[in-house]
Amino acid sequence: MDVNPYPRPAVAQGWRKLALSVAGLVLVLGGAEVVIRLVDPPPRVLRHVNVAGYRLSSNPVRKYEYTPGRFPAGDGAFYDHRHFTINSHGFRDDEWCLAKEPHSMRILVLGDSVTAGNGIENPRDTYPKQLERLLREALPGRTVEVFNMGVGGYHTLQEVETLREVGLSFNPDMVLVGFVINDFDEDMDGGVYQNLLNQLGGEERGVLSDAFTRTTWRAGQHLLGASRLLFFAYYRLKSLNPPRPDAGFDYRRDVLKNQNAVERGLELLSQLQASRSFEARVFLIPAFDWKDGRYPHEALHRQVEKIAAPYPALVVTDLLPGLMRKAAEGGALAFDGLHPNRRGHRLLAEAMADEILGRR
Repeated sequence: MDVNPYPRPAVAQGWRKLALSVAGLVLVLGGAEVVIRLVDPPPRVLRHVNVAGYRLSSNPVRKYEYTPGRFPAGDGAFYDHRHFTINSHGFRDDEWCLAKEPHSMRILVLGDSVTAGNGIENPRDTYPKQLERLLREALPGRTVEVFNMGVGGYHTLQEVETLREVGLSFNPDMVLVGFVINDFDEDMDGGVYQNLLNQLGGEERGVLSDAFTRTTWRAGQHLLGASRLLFFAYYRLKSLNPPRPDAGFDYRRDVLKNQNAVERGLELLSQLQASRSFEARVFLIPAFDWKDGRYPHEALHRQVEKIAAPYPALVVTDLLPGLMRKAAEGGALAFDGLHPNRRGHRLLAEAMADEILGRR
């Protein structure tokens, strides 16, 4: 009988078996991945849902955002956004270049529908773009860029989170926050977020809620997004164990930390300013409903100043006194008492330019 004079070591045979087992497992899992993708059983991977130019955001603080590159069509109604052209970064402005020219001044303007310019057909007539024009005229030897990052329905924290998530990559020299009186209310978005949620099925809503509770689990989110099989298995196993009553995502508890949106927003703005060393200004844009020298929302302006007091690097400017000197009645500067018309935007830009240039 022939005997192999060079028998394979047991260790080598063990490694060979292990390699074959791993290869078999990879084939099985790969086949299962293909099957799951073809069958596509629920719950399905959450896709962006569009409602009148908005889409759900993967960021639980922002909740929703403008759809990048979208040209919403409509019948010309005030809130229809018929004239809104959204750039590839998701804002109502021209396309932006990430690279910054040497010795340039780059200003980011955060805000809501007032800043975005609801009712203003030409985006060049919004106060951020008029501010850009005024600063370029006053500083002819310097490159000035003003980016309009306003999103309709946002409150202060959503605006500053937009700065953190998107704006900081543009290396701003200055950040302006356009405060309006409804920024204290985290639900003043005109139903945009709820309408977006209503487009989802029950299981997909569960996926969204669960994703919000795992915002710090980056590796896990990446794997769940990359593998349809892992996504399916995770949520099927999760359905066998009903969540605790307190385990769901709660915006007030988990995002606002039981503060109001202005408190949390200015706190985050101060932190970002300290870490990135940009100049930060908060402009208090009044409601346009003053008459005979009386303004019903004075207390809200003072409240913002009080909230900002612990952050001395944040410059807060109340634009109401200057605007009242230009117009005896606020209604002359707005469409509806809140959203400024072209003249209102022009006066806002002029007042902000004077502050920035020290021409008070």
